[in-house]
Amino acid sequence: MAREYWSWINGQYANDSHISASSGAVLHGYGAFETIYYGAGKIHFLREHLDRLNQAAEFYSLHHQTSANEIESAITGLITRNQLPEARVRLTLTARENDYSATHKPSDLTINAQPYERKDRSIALITAPAQQLGCPLRKHKSTSYASYILAKQYALQLGADDTLLRDYLGNYIECSSSNIFLAKDGAWFTPDLSEYGLAGIQRQVILEAMDKLQIPHSVVPINALDYDYGFISNSLIGIQAIERIDSQELLTNQVTYLKQLREIELMTS
Repeated sequence: MAREYWSWINGQYANDSHISASSGAVLHGYGAFETIYYGAGKIHFLREHLDRLNQAAEFYSLHHQTSANEIESAITGLITRNQLPEARVRLTLTARENDYSATHKPSDLTINAQPYERKDRSIALITAPAQQLGCPLRKHKSTSYASYILAKQYALQLGADDTLLRDYLGNYIECSSSNIFLAKDGAWFTPDLSEYGLAGIQRQVILEAMDKLQIPHSVVPINALDYDYGFISNSLIGIQAIERIDSQELLTNQVTYLKQLREIELMTS
């Protein structure tokens, strides 16, 4: 029998979380979420995630009154109740009703904490255009997420780990749930996401670490994949090196990049 884990819903702990099948979040993807990593005894980048969740709430006119301190206390309580040394924490904010004309829609805040283990391994990516998978390429983490799940499944069905997506102009921008960094001739590049894609919290932390470490890097449109090295990143997985994109092998054992990667990991963990 599968173990049940505690959840937190609108200020109350419960043995499972339940979102009505008639809610706006389920029927129309009307909601927002954040995924947070808990490890080494701390919640990683909680305030940054809450800032982004609140920005999404404002964009979608979702209304909740839970303070940052209450959310932190709820997460800590779930970690303790579920006895998790390492965890994936999911915050989901969903409209209670399907009245999209309301200025402030009463919303439910659900927090889940499930076991998670970061994996230290390299991954394989395949490419696909936005038109093929229909990804919405939004700036907020909406619960309208089916197209990104399909992008992940598309890669798995073809023997890869994830799909590297392109925007409608043909530029490479992100994977189904992560940002990408690529390196060539000692310099790092990450896609310009000013038009499409989600600029992740971990991505910003990595860019700031590169600044401090004086590692050459640029934010630029990327429309070709002639690179030596690369990794993907998000708040949950941290950093994972890329071993292959389509049929192109990358240099996962290149000493210079490995050294830089370890320095970045130490500064961002």
